[in-house]
Amino acid sequence: MGWIKIDDGRTEHEKIVGVVSTPRIGARTYYELDRLMGWCARGKRGTPRRDHGEIPNHIIQHELRTPTACIRLLEEKQLVCRVDGGYRIHDWADYQAPLTGAERQAEYRRNHQNLTVDA
Repeated sequence: MGWIKIDDGRTEHEKIVGVVSTPRIGARTYYELDRLMGWCARGKRGTPRRDHGEIPNHIIQHELRTPTACIRLLEEKQLVCRVDGGYRIHDWADYQAPLTGAERQAEYRRNHQNLTVDA
């Protein structure tokens, strides 16, 4: 299971307030943003999905089945932006750590396992 960093003041942020207060689709769009973020977080490290928060159009349409109106609202409120072939979650790479603490430790061990100390 993975984790996503979410600002503890998220629900008061003007973009989120703008989404949630939108009649008919606000609550659904807020939910869809979390689904999109979860999909990205489950991706393999080193891919645009995991490292940059990118979601291809075919995933949005056919796998996640995110309503077009929700994507449009997320784009309007600048929570996602268009990229070639899909969308990117705004500021994903700035807030989602590229490596977890355990992954950083494992990488350090791999890189330093063959070091010897000369006496």
